Amino acid sequence: VAAGLAKQEFRPPEFREVPAERATHTLEPPDFGAFRSRPVAVIGRGHTACEFAILLKEAGAEVELISRGGIFWTGSRKRGTANGTGMRHVLRTRLRPASPIGPFPLDWLIQAPALFRRLPQGLQQRIAEVSLRPTASSWLLARADGVRLTPGRSVIAARGEAGGVALQLDDGRALVVDHIVLATGYRTDVAREAILSAGIIAGIRQAEGSPLLSLGLESSVPGLHFAGSAAVHSLGPLLRSVWGAGWAARALTKAVLAGR
Repeated sequence: VAAGLAKQEFRPPEFREVPAERATHTLEPPDFGAFRSRPVAVIGRGHTACEFAILLKEAGAEVELISRGGIFWTGSRKRGTANGTGMRHVLRTRLRPASPIGPFPLDWLIQAPALFRRLPQGLQQRIAEVSLRPTASSWLLARADGVRLTPGRSVIAARGEAGGVALQLDDGRALVVDHIVLATGYRTDVAREAILSAGIIAGIRQAEGSPLLSLGLESSVPGLHFAGSAAVHSLGPLLRSVWGAGWAARALTKAVLAGR
């Protein structure tokens, strides 16, 4: 099963009372041109959140990007950015492995899923959180003018009302927009895989919705393997990215041939 992130979108509970026609998750891109001259709020701070906000702005919408923390721009060469500059930055860059996933030196540990899965579960979770934190590519900066950035704020309540969506922020501010775009990421839940029957899903050992996998990406159902984001819980952040495709292909091939 290599079904990607389809049906795995995460919609925070604060937005449950917003009608579906007023809230779009980035899994299903909207018609950006339909929001010309309309106020739109984008919730999130990763690359997808920033890119959607910019595309909406370029389509003529009035856009505000609301995020719990500041935006971490990656790949920037400008002084004063979160990436750092000088000799330390140069050495860190040259010492990094081929995959850019995770901060140095955790990136080397992430390259070895077999080692990662031997770590205590709490440490695994912490490394995954740090390595998969929201970031945005710095090439977007040149196109970000006109997008209102509201970092360090959370939406604590949202509800649909006549002609729009009313949002309440944790600093007491209230605003009304025509539409909200949820760039709130994904959470693996194997039960939502439409191609699997309830009987098969019941036989899969899971942890918080993720299948527990062997080094060969095999689940507790013999012959049923999972690749991609579903493998992150067992084998680490490398499996979330295309950078992990080579390792996954070799591990899966070895396991299948051994089974024969």
